[in-house]
Amino acid sequence: MARGRQVGLGLTLGALGVLASVSIVGAFLGAERARAMFNSQPLVAFWILLAGLLVAGFFLMPRLVRSPGLAAMHLGALLVLVGGMGGSDLGHRLAGRLFGAAKIPHGYMAVEEGDATDAVRDSETGETIGRLPFRIRLEDFRIEYYPSDRPWELWLERPVVFGEGFEMGMAPVAWREGEEASAGESQIRVRVVRYLSAAAPVYDGAGGLVGAEADAGSDAAAMEVIVSLGERSVHGWLAPAKGESRTAFSLAPLLPDEVRGHPALALWFVRPPSMPKDYFSDLAVLEGERTMARKTIEVNHPLHWGGYHFYQAGYDEAAGQYTILLVRSASGLTAAYVGFALLVAGAMARCWVEPAVRKLKGRA
Repeated sequence: MARGRQVGLGLTLGALGVLASVSIVGAFLGAERARAMFNSQPLVAFWILLAGLLVAGFFLMPRLVRSPGLAAMHLGALLVLVGGMGGSDLGHRLAGRLFGAAKIPHGYMAVEEGDATDAVRDSETGETIGRLPFRIRLEDFRIEYYPSDRPWELWLERPVVFGEGFEMGMAPVAWREGEEASAGESQIRVRVVRYLSAAAPVYDGAGGLVGAEADAGSDAAAMEVIVSLGERSVHGWLAPAKGESRTAFSLAPLLPDEVRGHPALALWFVRPPSMPKDYFSDLAVLEGERTMARKTIEVNHPLHWGGYHFYQAGYDEAAGQYTILLVRSASGLTAAYVGFALLVAGAMARCWVEPAVRKLKGRA
């Protein structure tokens, strides 16, 4: 038995040294390469060996049974390892074969505003790798920006002759409040009547934009403009909806009737380049047509449902029309969390509680 304990202790110490080395290497590989390494066949064999050594420790080391602190730390390490194995790609495949629990280990979802999907895609190929037993709907997506001292920009979108057809071109408008400015090389004139650096849009009963009002808590601007072309002019407001970084104002009424079939003009009101501070996705979980849950997620504040975590991972940087969700299976997490709790509790018991108990018994 003594010989077995020595061999078991030596193997365990060696395995812990390998674990430390592998963990250090994995920290420099990045998420994808580290996951591939930890799920490789040599390391799968190592995880099984390490789990076996931790189990054998309960039989080879009598002190583990006599010390609650050591036992809790030992069991905690085993549970963390088992939880990690259960959450691995191989663990998911084995669970599917043995118990019929077919789950997707990890992937991504791209969901457009107003749409719902159950498809989980591969991050590299974009192909569907599985489907969830429920759907995720994106009800709204918005971005919060850091404050900027730069005023919002005006851009004229106008048709440009290209071969036998048209393509849309953008021309900047060097505007000043209270003054009239030309839009690129066109004959269109833009007069900025009023500019509000922090404003909220005002709508009529039918949902149409009728103006804007100052709002110190808003990170969006608004602008009242008069745009003219020859004898024609159009008056209105440019005020983006909450969370939007741009809005357009149609200039179709400026075009003569005989050219109304051509690509229309538009005046764009665009946020100047600014660093996003945070972005939010209002998600709903659908089972059939029933809404089972709702949550607004942001970075480090995921949605948990049906054994999966949904993290905010990215978004449509061009127009903000869709969100990208990182999907992670929650398999093995409970075991890992319990294991970490036992490790902490065991360390506290071993370092403080057990010495105090021994000291009290010595005084008795």
